[in-house]
Amino acid sequence: MSADGRQITCLALSPSGHFLATYSHDSALIIFDVRPFSSDPMRVYRSLTGAPSGFEQTLIRCAWSRHDNGARIAVGGGDRTVTVWEVETGKILYKLPGHKGTVTGVDFHPLYVERLGWLGGAS
Repeated sequence: MSADGRQITCLALSPSGHFLATYSHDSALIIFDVRPFSSDPMRVYRSLTGAPSGFEQTLIRCAWSRHDNGARIAVGGGDRTVTVWEVETGKILYKLPGHKGTVTGVDFHPLYVERLGWLGGAS
């Protein structure tokens, strides 16, 4: 999928259904406001950086936290890390290193707030 020249690798709808996150090979995690009658005609709510996709150009998934209605979002990276942001402020909360390769998928545990799972990287 491509939009404006970006090679999008992930689409994830927030638990509230108000926001759509896209992650692409340009290492940008962009959150769009998909509610009707958004005040911003471009609908960009946040643009987050800090999780490089890497040279492998693999499909990398992002995930919203569910227990707090999407207050945090995480994405794997080509730099062998998982990055977690606070959506409201755009601040990186965690940068989790130690993987042996590109982290291709992440997900929050539905019950345990501080548990995060990931795929790839032979970790």
